[in-house]
Amino acid sequence: METPSPLPAHPPTVTIFGGSGFIGRYVVALLAKQGYRIRVAVRDRAAAGFLQPLGEVGQILPLYAPVQSAQAVREVTAGATYVINLVAVLADSRQQSFASLHARAPETIAQAAKAEGVEALVHVSALGADLNSVSAYARTKAEGEHRLLRAYPNATILRPSVVFGVEDQFLNRFARIARLLPVMPLLGSGQARLQPLFVEDVAQAIVNSLQRPEAAGRVYELAGPNIYRWQELMRFIVEATGLRRALLPIPMPLLKLQAGLLERLPGQILTRDQLRLVEMDNIASGTLPGLADLGITASPMEAIARAYLARG
Repeated sequence: METPSPLPAHPPTVTIFGGSGFIGRYVVALLAKQGYRIRVAVRDRAAAGFLQPLGEVGQILPLYAPVQSAQAVREVTAGATYVINLVAVLADSRQQSFASLHARAPETIAQAAKAEGVEALVHVSALGADLNSVSAYARTKAEGEHRLLRAYPNATILRPSVVFGVEDQFLNRFARIARLLPVMPLLGSGQARLQPLFVEDVAQAIVNSLQRPEAAGRVYELAGPNIYRWQELMRFIVEATGLRRALLPIPMPLLKLQAGLLERLPGQILTRDQLRLVEMDNIASGTLPGLADLGITASPMEAIARAYLARG
């Protein structure tokens, strides 16, 4: 991985929307280490307080700025050199809908960035974003990209595959299931493919794209070095946790019936839209630039994930 360019004596300010989330904490830590001044735009300032010790006193400032409010977005964007959008949810709800956060919020942020003369805007979307997808998650991600570019054509768009890391809700969730049940459920056929991506690689890609003028206006597909089928991934999780669990395929019609009930409960453990994503490949197309074009060598999943899955 190449060494980032040194910052000037008076470092720029970065506004990060969604900076208190899983990916956000790594982005904030990396930017703080490099000396940036950081505004973290969030819905809950108190919940974002854990970020402040990642930097020097006063370097990291959580600010209340719900992305549904154009005025609040404009206020936290004013005076920023760079803007990063990480806002996303995995389940659609009335309070935090795909339409609001994935489709409309990127446009609101891009309009503010354009109006305030922001030098670079990085938007984190998702691999598989497609206006014609059967998944509402993927459709709204694609709509958000379209709206963003209409307002800020030179934005950099990053499309990561599924992201893993110590705090992830991906591998860890299935590991918890394996510990609770005598068998390991396999969702559907288990044949769809994916390329798990290390969270620190995503964070580095975001920071590197800010520092590379040639990244402006480009779309990058971010994916790990290896492709797995869901079936292979479940076997790895079982093996890494040190458990003896047989894989139990659960027919998709039955899963969708269960998801129809679970998505109405608090927490939305499983939704029908998530099952649509499970049935789809989530791998890089190979037609767009990726991690290597941002100076990053993708980290393999096995060594990193095995350590934290074994610890539980």
